Amino acid sequence: MVPPRIELFGWFVLIGRVNTKERLSRLGVIRLSDTLCVLCKKEIESVEHLFLLCEYTWQVWCRWLRSFGEVWSMPGTIRELFERWTGRHKRKQEQKKWLPGFFAVIWNVWMERNARIFQNQETGVDFIIRKTLLSYNEWTKREAVGG
Repeated sequence: MVPPRIELFGWFVLIGRVNTKERLSRLGVIRLSDTLCVLCKKEIESVEHLFLLCEYTWQVWCRWLRSFGEVWSMPGTIRELFERWTGRHKRKQEQKKWLPGFFAVIWNVWMERNARIFQNQETGVDFIIRKTLLSYNEWTKREAVGG
């Protein structure tokens, strides 16, 4: 079972309420010149960019899905990705397997982003995949045991 705070975070991602650099700039918290994504250092850090379109995150998604024998084409939005996968896995049992993976990927991407900003620590895609797999296994094991 996905921890409630991480599930809540995931829903905030889906509705665009996560404090990305782009959002903080719109709110007047940081300057527009400070909105560059810390993962790729190429684009403005918006929800769509950080969790889907960033080349770093794209590698995470591709490797994550490949580890389950899945291939995909990039959806236009993070919400479209979520809807595509929940629609693809209509059976509740299949959704229970996929949803923790969705939350694990976005949570670990967010943790990497924060480590780079606040602790000046940077890891690679392989490390994020390992952390994501650990999160996923912990959450699905907890579900299998009964919560």
